[in-house]
Amino acid sequence: MAFSFTPDLCKTHDWSPIAGAASQSAIAAVLAGFVFAGIIVIISVTEHGLKREAAQALKLLFTAFFGLAVTSYLLADMAGEQTCPRAETTEALAGGALGAFAVIMITSLTWLVVAFKRHDHNVLEFLRGLVYVSCVFVVLLLCTNSTTYLVADLYNGPQSVVDPALYATGGLFIVGGAIWIWRIPKHNSKATDVATTSDTAVNWCTWGALTYLALTSLATGVAASIPAKMWYPYPARWPIYIAAASSLILPLVVLTLAIGGLARTGPGRTRRTGAGDTST
Repeated sequence: MAFSFTPDLCKTHDWSPIAGAASQSAIAAVLAGFVFAGIIVIISVTEHGLKREAAQALKLLFTAFFGLAVTSYLLADMAGEQTCPRAETTEALAGGALGAFAVIMITSLTWLVVAFKRHDHNVLEFLRGLVYVSCVFVVLLLCTNSTTYLVADLYNGPQSVVDPALYATGGLFIVGGAIWIWRIPKHNSKATDVATTSDTAVNWCTWGALTYLALTSLATGVAASIPAKMWYPYPARWPIYIAAASSLILPLVVLTLAIGGLARTGPGRTRRTGAGDTST
């Protein structure tokens, strides 16, 4: 029997990823604009400062900008989708990138305040707390996103084993992240302090996030290339389970690297690097 395509815009569902795609794309684009403005500020400043810290902030900002820009495109492209199960798969895969790169944007601020020597009076501690709260918010949304995606595409209600496993994974991250940030040594930050976080931690964060973005773009491209007839009446179960697990686990890895890349400070030495130039 020949397949007759009928546009399916998720109107029979209680939430439509197609209808929400344009708004989510706009949010990602606005955040990318803010990040780009921050990049311009750092590049345009010519006064001597903590050049290493500014360089690490730039790495994170470039990563966040590229990630948010690509995510904005993926979500905007989904706005033209007319196959509901395919749109739900794209939403599950690309939705986590919006939250993950927004957290990286905040992580870059911890390096930025150190670079511009504005990290005294507990500003750095506040930003760390803000990163953790943002991570908790993103994780809760990721867990909900993964479980509701399974319900929507498998058409057989909540999963008695998979759903608790997904929420347990998110819960372990929330607890582990709290312990990690709590164990960061506390001291009274001074404007003369320098960042003690290694460059390697920032490199892991940036390249890990870009790898996640590449995998997400590849996965959404594969999903978009699958003909509409293969999504009906029911898509294959194993790709749905893989997509649901990936939509949670991969962003969690990026969030873990973002927490590891947070700027930590300690007393620094001032050394002479050239005529009239001092650097820490």
